Parts: sequence; C-alpha cells; structure tokens
Amino acid sequence: MAMMAESIDVSNDCFLGGQLKIWQSTRGYRAGHDAVLLGASVPAQGGECVLDAGGGAGVAGLCVGMRVEGVRLVCLDNDETQAKLARENLARNAQTGDSLVGDLTGVLSDLEGVGLKKGSFDHVLSNPPYRVEGASTLPVNKGRAQAFVLHTSLGAWVERCCFFAKIGGTVTFIYLAHEISSLVVAMSAHCGDIKIMPLWPHAGTPARRIIIQGRRGARGKDAVLPGLVLHEAGGSATKAADDVLRGCIGLKGLI
Repeated sequence: MAMMAESIDVSNDCFLGGQLKIWQSTRGYRAGHDAVLLGASVPAQGGECVLDAGGGAGVAGLCVGMRVEGVRLVCLDNDETQAKLARENLARNAQTGDSLVGDLTGVLSDLEGVGLKKGSFDHVLSNPPYRVEGASTLPVNKGRAQAFVLHTSLGAWVERCCFFAKIGGTVTFIYLAHEISSLVVAMSAHCGDIKIMPLWPHAGTPARRIIIQGRRGARGKDAVLPGLVLHEAGGSATKAADDVLRGCIGLKGLI
C-alpha cells in the first residue's frame, strides 16, 4: 500500500470491471457510477490534456485515461487528502498527469499559482456539488460536506470550468436532471454545440441525472441525444450501461 493510503482510512476499490484500481477515503467523498459515466462522455484523444475539476480521488479523469491511451490528466480538488489520493491513483494506474490542491471557484491567481492557466485544457469534466450552502442539511462527515455542498453559484462553477478549456475544447458535466435549465443557461454564455444525454434509472421513468457537454466558443446546433437506461426492472445493469460501467466503452454521441 502506498504511503499516503497507509496514513488515512481508505478502501481499495475497483472500477471498470477491475481495470481501474482506486484508493478512496472511507470518510470523505466517494466516487460511484456517476464518475464512470462522466469519464465515458469525454471525447479525448491521445496527447490531449484533460482537467478533472473537483474530482476527489480522480476516478472520472482516470476513467478517461483508461479508455484513451496517451492523455495527460490533471486532477483538481480543494481537499488536500483527496488531491493526494488522486496523485497516488494516477501512479497506481500508470497514468500521466498531476493532482493539484485548489478551490475551483476561488481566487484565480491562487489557481494560476498551482499551474492552471486560462484555455490550457482540451477537455474539462466535472461533477459539481449538488447541495446549495444554507439550503439543505449537510452531511455530518466534514469531508463529505465539503464535497457535496456548493459554496458558490452553479453558474460560477460552470464559468470557471469553461475558463480553463481551450477554444473548441469540450466542457462536460454530470448533474441533477431538474437543474437542466440552470446548466443550459450557464453553459450557453461560453459554449455552443451543447448536447444533453438523459440518464434514466429504469425504462419509462424520469431521468434523475443528465450529462451535458458543450464546446467553448462553438456555434453548433444544440441537441438532446438518445439517453441511457441504467437498470433492468429487476435492478441489474442494462447491457448498454454495463458496457460503459464495466467494459470501458465511451458514450455514443458524446465521444
């Protein structure tokens, strides 16, 4: 076990059918299927730079790296423990990149000081916190509260992700479906060619999550894509979902 993982309470988890091995804190933010689906939506190619913004231990970004050989990953999180775990996970899975500590929506000069520059990434991906500060009950665990609570506006989070993307680069989010209008408004100020993919828990049920992707500075037509049904009636994953979650297949229409 790596030095950092030995110093805190972690679990040894596997994603992508065991292809991706991850140290995660047992007490802080823990990635699940949302991170894998987000990673499956990024149309990266070898040699490109990818920013996983606010990504905890780096699962979403590492899913991109496992699918696309030769990408350079940068993970950013405001929690030092998560950032250190992401750094170890990069090394553990033989991925090229770095993990930085910083507040995505904080002082811009601070982010520049750790090496982030405007328009320097081919792709930016993020799963923004979905609880608004002061508007919901916080998790008791401090690490989870820090990960789940949005301390600024969703628009500010989206704007900063777009800021770090190159002109023509993609910016991709997975988020709550009922916030679709807020996301579209925020992204439209910086992106075009916006694509929305609904994620349905079961066939015939409303989507609870969406994946939304745009290209910075583009003017292409927006589109709602065929969505993904995640579970069969009995609760098992559909074949299409299993191909993504375990088989490391990208999401058609987004990649």
